Amino acid sequence: MSEKKLILVVDDEIDLREILREEFEYTGYSVVEAENGMKAIEVLNAHPVDVVVSDIRMPGGNGLDFLNYIENRAGSKPPVILVSAYADINTREAQVKGAFAFVAKPYDLRDLMETTERAVIESENREFIRVGEHRLSEVVQVKA
Repeated sequence: MSEKKLILVVDDEIDLREILREEFEYTGYSVVEAENGMKAIEVLNAHPVDVVVSDIRMPGGNGLDFLNYIENRAGSKPPVILVSAYADINTREAQVKGAFAFVAKPYDLRDLMETTERAVIESENREFIRVGEHRLSEVVQVKA
């Protein structure tokens, strides 16, 4: 990672948020937290988030509604990793809804960290493509 990437951790269980925050920070990420989907929207609108790790079942706005918000919003769309202990959704359904990945609880922390790293790389690639396309259109305009 060239610069610290910002991860938004969304979970109504404060202990889980704390564990993930500590692990992500130890690995070199910056972390912001939200306890539900509604708070996560506020955080997302206030910070340039690179990746979202979100529980699905939470009072006050669930992870699927938050994923729908991200997919329909203007501007950046950070990759979303959905986490759940319930059969709310399977991996295929999560991907169809726009999630980068689905991780079932209980999860192996190493697997979640590796999945997050892949999401960070995808986020960087999306930014590179967006910037690259912008530069390409400038070049085309100059030649025209």
